[in-house]
Amino acid sequence: MPLFDADLTVRELYRGEAIAPIGRAFPEAVARGCVDRGTLARILRDDPQAFAALNAIVHPMVGSKRRAFLSEHTKRSTPLVVLDIPLLLEAGHREGIDLLIVAYASREERRRRYLARPEAREEMFDLIESKQMDLEKKRQEADRLIDTMRGRALSFALVQATIAEVMSLGGRSFIDGHADKG
Repeated sequence: MPLFDADLTVRELYRGEAIAPIGRAFPEAVARGCVDRGTLARILRDDPQAFAALNAIVHPMVGSKRRAFLSEHTKRSTPLVVLDIPLLLEAGHREGIDLLIVAYASREERRRRYLARPEAREEMFDLIESKQMDLEKKRQEADRLIDTMRGRALSFALVQATIAEVMSLGGRSFIDGHADKG
């Protein structure tokens, strides 16, 4: 099933076309030909205004990649694609989404999963969380919910059942399952 992963797209941009504009905005964040995510995280933590500048650079690039992905799959008549976009609702990109699925876990579980990543920093988790919509509000926006607190196997089974349900409806649908990779 085709997947557009916004986080992966950002990581690719940090190794490619976003390097120059980020380097102009945050010269110390570019090292050895790519964006140094640790340095960039420190800049964002220390200067709350820096987030707006970074978003002004990166969000249009991610949006362009997302539109190209959707255009390609529209041409192919792909019946279902998945959009994994952590800030979909926060960025106001709900339009055009046929079905919004929010996979969720408690803040404590999200923290545990985030900190299990090799590059993770506690302060960055708090900063990321502060930019996200309240989970209860996000749950209210969702067409479907998947509670990921009961383990990977059950979460996967719920995702599979939801995909089967969507496919049985016969329409093209887009799913945001961003909340909790891990």
